[in-house]
Amino acid sequence: MVLGNENGIVPTNEERNATDIENGVFEGEKFDDWNEELDSDRELVLTQRAAEIEHRKGAVESQQKQADKMLEKSKNRFGPVEVGMTVRLPIDVVNRPKIGHASLFGLVLSSEEGLYQIGTKNEVLQQKLTQNQFEPANNNFLSADDVPSQNTTFRSAIGTESLSGTQGHKHCNCPNGCTNGR
Repeated sequence: MVLGNENGIVPTNEERNATDIENGVFEGEKFDDWNEELDSDRELVLTQRAAEIEHRKGAVESQQKQADKMLEKSKNRFGPVEVGMTVRLPIDVVNRPKIGHASLFGLVLSSEEGLYQIGTKNEVLQQKLTQNQFEPANNNFLSADDVPSQNTTFRSAIGTESLSGTQGHKHCNCPNGCTNGR
């Protein structure tokens, strides 16, 4: 492949510009048409971009409106819960001990931004719960004086409330038979 002109010499920028002008590449009309085409393309892109931004603003507003509507439905679906109220926490089958209740009663200790701190008669649950994870009890079984200030997990709170202890079974790990009667 030969670079440059027919003699194999690479022209300088000035020579290329002069050749382009001779051939009419940069005539005023063609250049003006090219600028007008660029300006119209730029205006089209800016118009489309503005329309996209408006569409996205509308989508964000609609999404926020839908979120507010869902929160309102959730508040109406689940009864009002106030601090000091006794609630029933359902226990799923995985966490339930062999012989145990299907629910755990607790007391709402605090509430902030839709998250509730629940305490049982033995400990306070570490995690905060949302309103769809429990339901208000018909009677107030617990008072704030009945709840100690120790923290625990949900599973260990279930174990301390149960008659048979936690889920699973206990066995001895002694290598030569049981020496301590576990």
